[in-house]
Amino acid sequence: MRQKLTARWWQYLDSCCRICSMKSNPELRQRIVDLYSSGISSLNLVAKQVGLRPETVLYHLHKAGAVMRKRGQNITNRMGCSDPKLAAREHPSVYDIAWAAGIYEGEGCVAWSSNRTNMAAQVMVAQKDPWLCGQLKGLFGGSITIQQQRTSGRSTTITMYYWRLTGARARGFMMTIYKFLSPRRQERIREALAA
Repeated sequence: MRQKLTARWWQYLDSCCRICSMKSNPELRQRIVDLYSSGISSLNLVAKQVGLRPETVLYHLHKAGAVMRKRGQNITNRMGCSDPKLAAREHPSVYDIAWAAGIYEGEGCVAWSSNRTNMAAQVMVAQKDPWLCGQLKGLFGGSITIQQQRTSGRSTTITMYYWRLTGARARGFMMTIYKFLSPRRQERIREALAA
């Protein structure tokens, strides 16, 4: 569906683009359309990546004839698919997959995360070593969060690193490492994928 805007609004956008002298740059326009089509969720994020104002990005999308999404509507309906920052940086080899399966077997778990509209599978590995979580993120994508945790009975804290995959990325990871896992872990993954 296209957003309906008044003619006066398009005239305003046209004047904004004339002022910034970006109006006739086809490479920029194509880059904006590609970013928006790739699933980036808002005009503000696209504008930030190309270094323009959101109004100018909207103008270029309109002139290119791009189909606009409704507010809050992503290209994918599962969590974790549309954010390019969560994508993997490398292609894992068979050895990398077996290594990741071993890490998951010893330190990982599968859980459910939810937002307002849906539930999604989540894979998580907790470690004290940031290198290990960084390797997993590089090979399979996802995010890393850091938490300070108190040790039981002591006044000291330790830093824990959590690597997380959610939604389609988590399901893909589970299917990739499945054959390297123990029967107990395979059963848990079958349950998670069936739900």
